Amino acid sequence: MLPINYRGASSVRFVPGDFQPTAEQLAIQRCQNRYVIAMSAAGSGKSTTIALKVMENVRYGKDPRKILVLTFSREAAQVIRRMIAKLSNDAQLANAIRCVAFDDFCVEVLNGFGYERADQLSSMDEVCAYVRKAAANIKKREDDRVRPLEIALPEHNEQIAEFVRNARLMKANLLSPDLDEDETYEDRAIRYGLPESFFYIYREVERVRGTGSYYDDRPAAWRSEFDATFDLARMLIETQGRIRMPTYEFVAVDELQDMNPASYEVLKWLLDPSRESVEGSIAAEILGPKPVYFIGAGDFDQIIHGWAGSNIRFMKECFGAEWPSSSVVRLTLSSTYRHGPIMAKMVSALMGDGSDNERVRSGRSHKTEVRVERYADHGAAAGKLVTALVDFRKRGGRLDDTAIILRSPYQSILVENALFEAGLNWRIEGMESYLMRPEVLALRGIMAFALDDLTTIPGDDKFSRVISSLLLWQQFEWAPERLQGKYLKDAAKDPGLNFQHFLQGVLLRPRTIYDRRVARLSWERQSMEETALLERIQALNRSGQTAKAEELRRRSDYESSTVEETSEERRNRLRLDASVALIRGAAPDAPAHVLLEQVVATLDMKNKARLLFVDPAMARMVSQSLDGFVQSAKRRNCSLREFANWLKDVDIALRKARPMNTLLVCSVEAAKGQEFEAVLLPFLEAGVFPARDADPHEERNRFYVAVTRVCDELTLLVPEDEQRVSPYVKSLKVARSLREGGFLDRCSDDNR
Repeated sequence: MLPINYRGASSVRFVPGDFQPTAEQLAIQRCQNRYVIAMSAAGSGKSTTIALKVMENVRYGKDPRKILVLTFSREAAQVIRRMIAKLSNDAQLANAIRCVAFDDFCVEVLNGFGYERADQLSSMDEVCAYVRKAAANIKKREDDRVRPLEIALPEHNEQIAEFVRNARLMKANLLSPDLDEDETYEDRAIRYGLPESFFYIYREVERVRGTGSYYDDRPAAWRSEFDATFDLARMLIETQGRIRMPTYEFVAVDELQDMNPASYEVLKWLLDPSRESVEGSIAAEILGPKPVYFIGAGDFDQIIHGWAGSNIRFMKECFGAEWPSSSVVRLTLSSTYRHGPIMAKMVSALMGDGSDNERVRSGRSHKTEVRVERYADHGAAAGKLVTALVDFRKRGGRLDDTAIILRSPYQSILVENALFEAGLNWRIEGMESYLMRPEVLALRGIMAFALDDLTTIPGDDKFSRVISSLLLWQQFEWAPERLQGKYLKDAAKDPGLNFQHFLQGVLLRPRTIYDRRVARLSWERQSMEETALLERIQALNRSGQTAKAEELRRRSDYESSTVEETSEERRNRLRLDASVALIRGAAPDAPAHVLLEQVVATLDMKNKARLLFVDPAMARMVSQSLDGFVQSAKRRNCSLREFANWLKDVDIALRKARPMNTLLVCSVEAAKGQEFEAVLLPFLEAGVFPARDADPHEERNRFYVAVTRVCDELTLLVPEDEQRVSPYVKSLKVARSLREGGFLDRCSDDNR
């Protein structure tokens, strides 16, 4: 690559009105190379730099509708759009520029081909059913063969979860489900280090899904996360770009470190100007293709999606390798302007090689306060969290610019309860409030039913959520349509009466032949069938065919009265009945946590979680969530009815919360791309952050993302027992960095 002669480059045409870009940002803004790759430190302003580059292109005369900004999350796309609106002071212009998440963009392109839209599966558990179907198809085919192959098919959830993770990684790396010419399954197994059976199932799952191939008469019937990117990339390769892609004059990609081979393939075709002649542009054929300009910005230390195929090696060795070297320039945003020099020292210590070299520099002169608080247990940690927030607010801090960043969703139970008790408003991103998680909603539904008080679950929308959760935990099969439509809207108007009917008439009643048949129908369809049967019987009676009418009636009565339930269904029903009886038979002042412990044990919820959730990590999180919910009741030290009413008050407070003066509780992934005046990181202990069984490199990057969201004040909450303190906190060398910076050392010498 040739160095850029900035003196020969034109001066910038867009000058923001409210701030002065840094020298590095100006260099990128005025750079006229066709491909600009900007690698940056956290807080160096890469999103702002992309927005500056976008506005520079607008000032150069590019049509805003011909500018595309791609990100790897919808939240990041919104951040870029808001930044463009802020810099330009023109919301209409910002809306004209296409800012969109990569997979959403690919969905739009695929939908533009005129295919029937594919269903979007949002969880691994939804994909699980199709993996089981594919395995059943393979087993049936092999059973019918004279010499069946010995294929190890996934049966248990852990095996299916492992398959789904590996399949997602193969798609990210653009591995076709079909074998190449002269390739065997054994060849693939050796090449990718996976068993041969994986590739048999991979091919069959994609066949069940509908391969998404351009030449396939069966387009994809469903897609899970990132499948749209995989499908579009494969179509582009198969057709060599002979499909119509939207055309742009300038393309930007934020969070470039999350790029993988599949998304890169789509990007290459977006940046390939020769496709204009394919689309029949006469001007392109006469004058030659019009070049598409590109900027990508990212931070290698923020790679936390290895499961999606992103890795440093690909970015360094493959990304942009085919672009003309004279057209490519790699620039840096080396200084952070988010936090001060002390934080920069700590981040360098965390991400460095053990030497004293500064990996990150700060362009800010004022300090970032760093506080370390110690706790005896997680309950005490939540209390210290609130104390720190109240103190921060008293000192003039803004809660609406404050974030509590959590490693795992189950941790929000103690945090949300502590915030409510302190009268602090909060909002949730990257996870659901614990009050809305299936395991908690199921317990709240049982509590409300047993206490005969549905008012403890406020909000009409809760009715279907509680029913869905109870159906899940009872492993009760119902058509999705039964949770939609007019029936539940009417039911929500009188939830007490209808919820009683649902428990007594559905979950606690032995299932009959009729129940099993109509469970696959919507309520409207069931009502139509019942009306049609009644009208048929009446018509037969009127025509004198009483024998046929009586036969229809007997058959209907037989289906309605004949029990047909599996042993597991019966066991689940009796466990639910016993749980309700346990609560109703308890003394009114019986401790809530004791009753809830007994209900969780009676329903066998922790063991059942391992059956219900494909991903073992999700099953563990649900188990931790159940423990946290019980501990929450124990801390309240009250009766079950008092606890149910207290939960109602928390629920109402969360629903009424407004963004103004409302702090954020979020996951690390949701915090990515954002910054806050104050950040608090609780529960920083070994086995929690880093999480057990997680990739250590990605966990360190995840911690890096969390600590680098802060601008002015960072609070780290660690256990009193030094042996339990997270190794990442120790790597920060907090005390030494503070002393070297000449600031007050608020930490013990143990944190050297």
